[in-house]
Order: sequence, then structure tokens, then C-alpha cells
Amino acid sequence: WTHWAYWLPSLFLLLGMTLVFSIHEPRPDSMQRLSNFLLIFLCFSVPKALFVIVILFMKLLYIISGKKLYGGYVAGGYFQSESIDLGNGVILNNNYYHASYDGMIIKYSAEGECEWAKGIGNTGQDEITSVAETSDGGIIAGGSFSSSSIDLGNGVVLTNNGSTSYTDGMIIKYSAEGECEWAKAIGGTNYDTIASVAESNDGGI
Repeated sequence: WTHWAYWLPSLFLLLGMTLVFSIHEPRPDSMQRLSNFLLIFLCFSVPKALFVIVILFMKLLYIISGKKLYGGYVAGGYFQSESIDLGNGVILNNNYYHASYDGMIIKYSAEGECEWAKGIGNTGQDEITSVAETSDGGIIAGGSFSSSSIDLGNGVVLTNNGSTSYTDGMIIKYSAEGECEWAKAIGGTNYDTIASVAESNDGGI
């Protein structure tokens, strides 16, 4: 018992660090580095029974947070088809397919299963030209739209600043679950677009 009492505080501290790190820094490469450190430390420091408990706990943590830790893939572009069946019960519908195209964002799991998708558009020419993952597990997307307005759901609406004969740039932030968190229209009275998006070191865009 004395031996266990000696190691338990350190163990709980390390497990707490793992949990906090997985929430605030969910990138797979960062999590892998922390996991390697924990395994090396515990392998030489704690009894075998305790080591097994730690391995099981980390496995459970990976399963619970699998979407963040194992990542997946995100794709962006546009489509003119009336609808696209992406499998797994996910279907994209074009808002005005006869004479325009809509932007699209598709999120796939690491195994290639479609988790969610968003059609982005209205009656104009709307497209996504760039997508990137954010450190909170969400997605940032950039592109352009000529529709007078686009309803992105969750109370977020993009409005074209100029004429519908021209495009405005747009930036859209989605959560890991595909909910629109915020969006920005960027443009004046001529052709404007966002060609690339990325997260900055301070967590901004």
C-alpha cells in the first residue's frame, strides 16, 4: 500500500494532463507525442498492474475522443448536380441547380465514412476554394458567392455587399459536429474571393 500511495498522486496528475491535453490540443501528432512520453515514463516507474490500468485508461480516452484524436479528412469544392448521395445517409441538395452551383464541404472519418456535409449556396454561383482544420477540431472554409444571401444555419446569414453580378469572398467557421459558428462576407462592388484559409498561431484565422 505504501508503494501504491507513493505512485497514485503522480499517476492521477499524468492522467489529468492527458485528458486536458486531449481537449485543448486534439491534433493527432500532438496527442501521439504525449502518449509516447507517458508510456516511456510509466514503463520504468510504476508496477506492472498499474501500467496495465494506465494503458486501458488511455485506450478508453482514445475511443471517447476518437473523432478528435484520430482525425479524418475534409474536402471542399462546388457542385451543379441536383443532389449528391455521399453515403452513410448524407445527401447534398443544390438550392438552384438549373442555372447555378453551390459550394460544398464534406467531412470524412479516418476510415472514409462521410460524417457530415454542407451545401453552401442560393441562386448564384457559390463555391468553396479552401478548407483547413482548426485546433478545436472544427473546420474553417473560404471561397466566394454571388448569391444575394446564404443561410448557413444556426442563425448565421451571409449577405453580398455588392451586386449579384459579382462575387464576395466568404469565410465560414464550423464546429467539429458541422454546426456553423460564424461567417464573414468580404467584398466591395467588384469580384472578390478568398483563395486560401489557415489557422494562425494565436488561434485566429
